[in-house]
Amino acid sequence: MALDGVVGSDLPMVLGVVTVAAIFIVLANLVVDILYGIVDPRVRHS
Repeated sequence: MALDGVVGSDLPMVLGVVTVAAIFIVLANLVVDILYGIVDPRVRHS
């Protein structure tokens, strides 16, 4: 989709794909950080 948007100069499509990808990456990092704290209690904040 992003490639089609770039080729077709469809800026809203490219911005939408980038925004969704960024949100997914941020949520994935949040989940990993939370799970890491549960799995390894040594990294918990006091």
